[in-house]
Amino acid sequence: MSKVSFIFVFMLSLNFCYATQFKVETEPKDAEVFVENKVGKLIKLGKTPYETNLDQLHSTYSNQKFLNIVIEKKGFNSERIVFLGQSKDEITYNLKLRPDDYAPMIVRYDTMIGELFTAQKLIRSNNFKEAQVILDGLSEEYKDFSTIFELKGISYYMNKETEKALTMFRHAYSLNPKNIDSYRMKVYLEKELGLFIK
Repeated sequence: MSKVSFIFVFMLSLNFCYATQFKVETEPKDAEVFVENKVGKLIKLGKTPYETNLDQLHSTYSNQKFLNIVIEKKGFNSERIVFLGQSKDEITYNLKLRPDDYAPMIVRYDTMIGELFTAQKLIRSNNFKEAQVILDGLSEEYKDFSTIFELKGISYYMNKETEKALTMFRHAYSLNPKNIDSYRMKVYLEKELGLFIK
């Protein structure tokens, strides 16, 4: 989840009476510029660099004694500019957007989930070797995710490689003792192979 930085612009009065031009530029460019309307919904105005008249924005979108402008760009923290009061000066902002610490992680996990779905489809269509190639790659990169090893176990089991399947289910269960399906398969295969100890 991205963080939000707040910039408060205090002006001379609490009566909104602008003849003010507002300019905003960002690094990187092409950030989306929004205004918050009377019910708190964000309305897209354009992309940076962006210029507008604050009085016109306030009369169109806000019935408060303040005006909220939000700057967003995928992969970067949001910026929120709150205007309070009045001014007749031109206001210019040059904002250096800060990378969102969570963005790379979200992309990484999204890729992993996509590959898990692909492996699952391959298993369902009996393409076990192709599924294992994907799952082997995932298990190297994501060593702590029990679901990956559970799927490897399912693939081995369906391909009649019982001992390999048991190894995977045991590992999945060791990573996540709340993974009931892995536990059940572990016990089932241990019994089938005569390895189950009460």
